[in-house]
Amino acid sequence: MTLLALLLSLKEEYSLKIYTAYINHNLRDDESVKEEKFIKKYIKKLNIPLFTLKINKSCWYNLKQESIEMAARRIRYDFLKNIIIKNNIDYIATGHNLNDRIETYFLSLFRAGGIDTLKSIPLINNNIIRPMLNITRNEINKFIDKNSIPFIEDSTNKKNIYKRNIIRNKIIPIFNEIHTDYEKSFIHIFKFLEEEQQLINKITNKYYKKILIYQSESKICIDKKKFARLDIALKKNLIKLILKKLSYPIKPSLSLFNATCYNNNKYNYKKAHFNCIDSGGFILFINTKKLKILNENISVNSIPFYYKKNGFIIDIQIKSKIDPKIQFSIYNNQEIFPITIRRINKDDKIKIENDNEKQIYKILKDIKIPDVLFNEGIVILSKDIKSIGFYINNYFRVSKDYYIKNILDNNIVIDIGIY
Repeated sequence: MTLLALLLSLKEEYSLKIYTAYINHNLRDDESVKEEKFIKKYIKKLNIPLFTLKINKSCWYNLKQESIEMAARRIRYDFLKNIIIKNNIDYIATGHNLNDRIETYFLSLFRAGGIDTLKSIPLINNNIIRPMLNITRNEINKFIDKNSIPFIEDSTNKKNIYKRNIIRNKIIPIFNEIHTDYEKSFIHIFKFLEEEQQLINKITNKYYKKILIYQSESKICIDKKKFARLDIALKKNLIKLILKKLSYPIKPSLSLFNATCYNNNKYNYKKAHFNCIDSGGFILFINTKKLKILNENISVNSIPFYYKKNGFIIDIQIKSKIDPKIQFSIYNNQEIFPITIRRINKDDKIKIENDNEKQIYKILKDIKIPDVLFNEGIVILSKDIKSIGFYINNYFRVSKDYYIKNILDNNIVIDIGIY
């Protein structure tokens, strides 16, 4: 309510268009009903848009690994992010204050994270802004009294049923006894932590570029030897950066750090939709939720041909000069049309040296492509269902029957990529 009052006071000066959102978590029975009515009545008087969400009570009974606090936070931010996307809104402003940040700092101690967790709630996080983050709860209360701002206090704040409440009601009062201005000390602590985090991020990004072999939306591959030579602290920060780049929502666990940072043996770490695979001279990180799978059979009747769909780009052209070592290319034979392009399956074979056919899955295993990536593989078939070649994970192979005879002839180049 204080945040709304402050933003409304700045509306004209900064030409702000303000929207409001309210989530009824349905955790406080009659109090939740009263609060929702209060908000709707208040916002209606202000004549500004209000988006509301009421969570079904059954949602809280079906949680598995998440706590109620974490699930509520996830639902809340998903709701807010959908609002700004659908309504072309620039920012989500939340009412977090300095005391919230201090409480989160103490909660972070139990998570055994690094500086990135100890610096607590950020002032700006992409399009989420927290204008009151350096204002104390006491200062907010004075502002409320002075400006007669109505509000409803969550009665559960005084009940020690959550870790945050125990910190707020039992631990923080002790700090206040020791040093009445303790909150201002934390402003400096958070500033120091943020500055150190900025330096760490700069160093981490520099070394990330040095160890990177390739990256896509779903996969990041790094050089194992270069990674192994780095300091443990830098390794851990690189793992955090990689998970962030893969949009993997879960923080790195101790077992992942143990596998990647301390272990010299081969490993295949799996958790939920995440795989970390030590394969020869590289380490592969995979967000399996984001893997691209070609779910249709594509028919190519003539060239040039261009396809962009389902995360794949397929560009087929005729070129007069090519390099078969770095370009997926075959000799131009019109008798192979129509070409079919589809996902590799277990029965697909390709002709290799000595006119022998070999199962493509076996070739993939031989070149140490992890099984989890097989579904990303694409095979190109001639009109008589013979394998012309296959592509997977930036690797391609052409059947012996379709080798280039003369690199200066007009040959077919098949360029496959993932977006």
